[in-house]
Amino acid sequence: MTTPVLSVITPCLNRRDMIAEAIESLLSVGRDLPTEHIIVDGGSTDGTRDVLMRYPHLRVIEDPGSGVYDALNRGIAAARGSLIGILNSDDLYDAEGLASALAAIQADSKAEYAVGNAVLFDRLASGEDRIITSLSPMGRPNQRAPYAPERLREAVTAPPLVNAHIFRRHLLDRVGAFDQHYPISADREFMLRLVLAGAVGCRVNQTVYRYRRHAGSLTMDRGGKRRRLTADEHVRMATAYLQHPMAARLPLRLWRAREATVRLWRDLRQADLGAIRRDSRALWRDDILWPVLALSIAPVELPRILARRIRFRAF
Repeated sequence: MTTPVLSVITPCLNRRDMIAEAIESLLSVGRDLPTEHIIVDGGSTDGTRDVLMRYPHLRVIEDPGSGVYDALNRGIAAARGSLIGILNSDDLYDAEGLASALAAIQADSKAEYAVGNAVLFDRLASGEDRIITSLSPMGRPNQRAPYAPERLREAVTAPPLVNAHIFRRHLLDRVGAFDQHYPISADREFMLRLVLAGAVGCRVNQTVYRYRRHAGSLTMDRGGKRRRLTADEHVRMATAYLQHPMAARLPLRLWRAREATVRLWRDLRQADLGAIRRDSRALWRDDILWPVLALSIAPVELPRILARRIRFRAF
């Protein structure tokens, strides 16, 4: 059996209606590069396994009850390739962009990752795809893009886009596994570690990944109902990283103030008096200067929130 160069990990649970399209989006690359596609099935009961059986090239790992990031960790541990990609079961690769990212990292022996752009789309009743917005990672196109500690402010505001990356295996071994203490936003925490580790890579100016927005998505859901939970994880994450010896404090304090304000605003909208009291106390306890910090980022954040409301209809 040929040793794969590229291993792609897909965590999967009850995605019978979408998993085939995700698998198909990788097939064209697999024809040109030795590739293994690992599916970590968390115990699907909707006929997903019947779909997977139509693709005998898949490596299927059964892991009942696992969460998304636990499944990713298990898949990465089992991977045999020197390059690692992450494909969600409800998303798609862009074949041309993925091929460009793979070519870029293979051409640069010092690059620990390659990353490209992404788009967020949804599927209309007509069957057509509608692009909602484009998403760009940190760094400038077609240039070496180091993730350095001094870029922490970008790391907490730019989309993590871990799926638009191709990682060298040794980088993942160096940085460590996804942290399951953050069930929704472990990808953000992982990106913070990449930045603080000074990972060096390259960026291509093409769309590598297509995120699908739908009601069952972990983070890209219609209406943004999980935003409150994400804000809570971000507050905890910022508080934890304020203890990191290499992390600049101001970007983390600004980020925590913003996310704590988002959390409190969601509490107010839900008229959750208990949460309002609890989160108000936490705001003052965590940083007595939080009103000043929140106001200082308002000129930047308010236009961004308004733009997000228009594009995502999520606020």
